[in-house]
Amino acid sequence: MTTSIPCIFEPSSVLRLGNLSTFELTARFQAYRELYTDVKDLCSQFGTVLDIKIPRPQWVDGLQKVNEEKDKAERERQEKENPALRRKRPKAIEPIDDVRNFEFPPGFGSAFVKYENVEAARKARKEINMREYNGRRVEAGFWSSDLFDLGIFTNVSIIKSEVREAGYVGIENLAIDFADQEQQ
Repeated sequence: MTTSIPCIFEPSSVLRLGNLSTFELTARFQAYRELYTDVKDLCSQFGTVLDIKIPRPQWVDGLQKVNEEKDKAERERQEKENPALRRKRPKAIEPIDDVRNFEFPPGFGSAFVKYENVEAARKARKEINMREYNGRRVEAGFWSSDLFDLGIFTNVSIIKSEVREAGYVGIENLAIDFADQEQQ
């Protein structure tokens, strides 16, 4: 049986590297810069890289301190009224490390690499697809050059399909037609 794994987009000069990054690799600038450098070094092996875009989470919680003070005052009030509510609290998470304080953009977890030509992107896709990076399997697929230029990175999964040999009988040929059974 021969198998092919086509992408949603036709081959282009832009490559999408999915399942590449995590919150920890993109939230702090130093880790983000290391990720960017790693992607650039790896992708430059296959051709000239014109641009790299790696969506990263954006800080959104500007009222956190006010909310924390209100929550703390409310907890203290409740604990005074009912001493049974007193318990040992876990150590608070630093706001920069708390994922609830971030908004995750479309395309988060992926890197988008624009090559000089389609051949370089094809070569890179062939070599990078299913390679491991920081314990994660990277899915490499093509991305629309127009969407890349517009900065549109809506999460799209790679479509996997199989090309079957002639004479293959699959489960779709064994489906039961329930409408016919109801009439009997």
